[in-house]
Amino acid sequence: MLALATVAGTVAELAARHHWGESVQLIAWAAVAVLVVAIGLAWTRVDDRTTRIVRILAALVMASALIGMVEHVIGNYDVGPLDAVYGDQWESMSETSRWWAAVTQAVGPSPALAPGVLVLGSAIVWLATMARRAAEHARSGS
Repeated sequence: MLALATVAGTVAELAARHHWGESVQLIAWAAVAVLVVAIGLAWTRVDDRTTRIVRILAALVMASALIGMVEHVIGNYDVGPLDAVYGDQWESMSETSRWWAAVTQAVGPSPALAPGVLVLGSAIVWLATMARRAAEHARSGS
């Protein structure tokens, strides 16, 4: 249920931000769809093959989300010199300060940590397969 709540929140956030204007933004929607499939498989099937598939799907979503986080930060960093607040001082700021401003969305339009929700959802699904398999093995006496 926690993974589904995570997905629902992600869908709401993506929809609220109209996250479909550019083709690259559709990657997040594809990741959500893959995560929904993984959740469905994890919920309905317990065998080893399905568990491997669910874990692979979760890992793919996690990788795409981590790439999304990096892309958001880089996008924010790239627009730093144009920022109304930081633009004039951008060149005099340290690299650490610039990157911190990009990560925290002090500059740029992209919420750098938003894709992290998909990392969380993937981790939840992965851990759920471990718990479910452990419970299944305990019941079968393996």
